[in-house]
Amino acid sequence: MQHKIEEVRPTSTVTVPFNEADWMQRLLKLNAWVVDSDSAQQLRAYLTGGAITPLVRLPLQSIWQSESFKSARRRASISRWQEGRGAWVAWAEAMLALRSEAEASGDFSLREPGMTLNPAVKGGALSSAWENMATADLSEFVFDGANSIDFRGYVFPYNTTFAQAKFGLSSRRCSTSFRNAKFLMHADFENSVCSSSMDLQGVAVGGALNLTNIDIVDRLTLVSGQLGGAVSFEGAKIGRTAAFNRAVFDKFVSFEGGAFGGATSFVGTIFNDDASFDGARFNSRVTFISTRFIGSADFSLAPFSDDEERYASGQAVYFSGSADFTQVRFDGPATFANATFEETAIFRSAQSSVAFSLANAMFKKAPDFIEASFHEPPRLDDITIERPMHWCATLRGDDPRLGRCLHGLFREFMISDDQNAHARFRKLRKMASEAKDHEKEQQFNGYEVACRRFWVDKPFGPGAGRFWWGWLFGILSNYGQSLCRPIWTYVTLLAIGAWIFPAIGGLSVSAPDCHPTYEAARSAPNVVPLPETSVAIEAVMLSLRNALCRVMGTNAG
Repeated sequence: MQHKIEEVRPTSTVTVPFNEADWMQRLLKLNAWVVDSDSAQQLRAYLTGGAITPLVRLPLQSIWQSESFKSARRRASISRWQEGRGAWVAWAEAMLALRSEAEASGDFSLREPGMTLNPAVKGGALSSAWENMATADLSEFVFDGANSIDFRGYVFPYNTTFAQAKFGLSSRRCSTSFRNAKFLMHADFENSVCSSSMDLQGVAVGGALNLTNIDIVDRLTLVSGQLGGAVSFEGAKIGRTAAFNRAVFDKFVSFEGGAFGGATSFVGTIFNDDASFDGARFNSRVTFISTRFIGSADFSLAPFSDDEERYASGQAVYFSGSADFTQVRFDGPATFANATFEETAIFRSAQSSVAFSLANAMFKKAPDFIEASFHEPPRLDDITIERPMHWCATLRGDDPRLGRCLHGLFREFMISDDQNAHARFRKLRKMASEAKDHEKEQQFNGYEVACRRFWVDKPFGPGAGRFWWGWLFGILSNYGQSLCRPIWTYVTLLAIGAWIFPAIGGLSVSAPDCHPTYEAARSAPNVVPLPETSVAIEAVMLSLRNALCRVMGTNAG
């Protein structure tokens, strides 16, 4: 669910007909810096003579794109910040009040992210003017202070850019704070540099947050942040700790190629869309305790390593989408204890140099550890993998598995969801064997045998023997996991044999029919002779009959 940012704007009630020219004059008065641009005279000329017509609206775009307008806007943004929080918040609230007034009139169409605004349509000129004057440009500016650079509680009514800005270069003790700030649209920090720590705790961003290639020498805090748009940390460098605890990312977030020098925590963080950590480098402890990934999570090629403290924790993490850890390298202990994987989990070619734990982890589908290597056998205590099989009778429509079930001939058989599941369970069986977890080894062996059925072993083709003997093995002993099944099978067969054996011999069993030796039993006149080619079978039958005799009566002779 996307979080909407509560905008700070006074309540406005429109009691008189809306006047475009008057509204534009007030907007221009609020942004007096426009007179510093070469386009000011041209813009004021458009405001004379009443309402703005579509023919007049079109040249406005050339004004917003002019370098003189952009330069004046940047100077005004810097000057407004230098005046302090009071001046900035007053300007932001007044801009939002004008927006509310225009929206109430119906003659205003604020541009959504990624949308091109046509100034020739109704409301286009008002929206275009408001957007371009509400934008804050603090790019390439050098922010400096003795102790801190303070943007706490600031409200940014529209797009804001700090691209290539420098924060506190003269002192490593000069921290930068945007705590509880509200960015109602996009916020851009691309290629900016912070010589100390940056505090974004409680920040709310309605649009995209761009931190691509940001360089923060000390700590980054984004605790409890509400990020409504896409977020990019691609190529970011965080010198020490980074905290994203309880932050909510509503759209795609990318940490691709980022470098985190200290401990990094995502405790209670929620990713409502896809998240990519592809190639990100974590040089110290990484914690994902109680983190929720609603979309897919990609950690492929991400090394988790450090020379001092090395630990990766995914304890109680929840993956609703696929989780990809292909070629991930864990140089320290890694745990996914109590983690939940609703979709495919891929650890193909992953490497673990120390301990690796999946204790109490729950997988809805067979995880892929093919070609993964572990310095120590992984811990698989109480790991749960749901049965990867479905009854052929439940398959519907164009399911590709239907053809494997021979069109209903084997509707009472089960078939694996994935044709490669048997290979995954073979790897899991090997992992369990190395960990001396014999119970899990038996379970994974059973799944491996079952998953081969129809995909690798055909009922009337290659692997037919494995197909039928494996099926019988599962029926009679649950692939060696059940002690009761073979006992009940033996007792049942014994009872059946005791019932039919007298009929086979053509006589009733009584004490005189019992014989002390095989030769005596064979030479008895009431024994039905068998062909000479069946001596072994005859011996078995005579032995069984004699055994039953001894149970039911006394020895003969």
